[in-house]
Amino acid sequence: MKLSSFKQYVYNKALYVYFRYNKKQTVMYVINTSDKAKDIDFKKYAERTNGFLTSSNILLGAMVGKERSTTVDGKNIGF
Repeated sequence: MKLSSFKQYVYNKALYVYFRYNKKQTVMYVINTSDKAKDIDFKKYAERTNGFLTSSNILLGAMVGKERSTTVDGKNIGF
């Protein structure tokens, strides 16, 4: 399925976040350029994450529930 739309957020505290999406699917990309793990609060990205109850880290196969936050290890890519 083609993800034709793109939304990016201002680089903040070593995190670069962007989304590729269409009417049926959304993929969130998180790049952590820091040496330390960083917390990801999905509420900061509510414009693209509202309505989702869970998400999965496709690189690790980890599920994130309704708590709406997770961590990305240092020098890593997630979601």
